[in-house]
Amino acid sequence: MLLAEDGGLRGTDGCNQLTGSWSVDSGVITFEHVAVTEKACPDADTWLSALATATIDGDTLHVRDEAGRQIGTLSR
Repeated sequence: MLLAEDGGLRGTDGCNQLTGSWSVDSGVITFEHVAVTEKACPDADTWLSALATATIDGDTLHVRDEAGRQIGTLSR
């Protein structure tokens, strides 16, 4: 996933494409207007489609859903 300096978001879960925007406040990244394609790829792990917020700890992005549950991590 790429968080561009202009607030744009691009990424893939290995099958589906994600686009949207992001902002940061007090160390919490909030994802907005995220659109995800819905391809039917076998064995695709689609957890990224539920992203809502994230925090960074070192080189790790901790991704959370709308309820605040950690749904996955991404390394830099």
